[in-house]
Amino acid sequence: MTVPDDHVEERLLGLHYLGELDAAQSDVIHRHLTGCAACRALAEALVETLAALALLGDGADVAQPRRRPKRRASDRRASGGRASGHPGQADRPRASRRARLIREGGLLVFALILASLGLVAVVRDPPPPDGPDVMSVAATATDATSGASASVFVTGGDSGVAIRATVNGLRSGTAYVLYAVTIDGQSRPVHRWTSGPAVGELTAELDGVHLDELSFFTVSPEAGGVVVSVYLPGATGAPTPVQTG
Repeated sequence: MTVPDDHVEERLLGLHYLGELDAAQSDVIHRHLTGCAACRALAEALVETLAALALLGDGADVAQPRRRPKRRASDRRASGGRASGHPGQADRPRASRRARLIREGGLLVFALILASLGLVAVVRDPPPPDGPDVMSVAATATDATSGASASVFVTGGDSGVAIRATVNGLRSGTAYVLYAVTIDGQSRPVHRWTSGPAVGELTAELDGVHLDELSFFTVSPEAGGVVVSVYLPGATGAPTPVQTG
């Protein structure tokens, strides 16, 4: 697969952020986005649209997802603990509306989003009863103080989550860490990198954490502090959509 010298098609960008391309194809698009400001702007708009529509669905009355058995505390410790040196927000309750948003039917929402953007919708048959769950959620945020912005697209299964993030407005040459914070306040490092002049495109996997256990993501300098936090739709502490009219 090759990307033309001008721009990436919207269809390919949509499939890239939905995780429908293989690793080689996604790598080609990632390298193109690193040097193409126009395609980065289109990609950011696409992720922001996903996040906005996810927030609009926050009040919808939808079916509850299939419940997973609770893991023992010893299992949770075995999958990884709190990242040292980074403050998490403890005792964050599990919100029922959060559980309603993250469900198998979420794939239908993203298919409709792709259709509204003129993209090719991805249609999947329901997974078999004994097959893995595949769910996705998107969110975006801009910090008014630092001016940094970040968008995340998270796809989850039974064994963990895959994360794609776009980060902008960071200080070039500074080392940063992307953290995932779970609803019980545990903070886990997801990706470490040194920011360059271009918009940062990050991909990572986090094992031992289910999608409905995630609350928000933070981008922090390695030296400490937080430059931007991105709450997942329905998470406690997430910004409330502004009501107009």
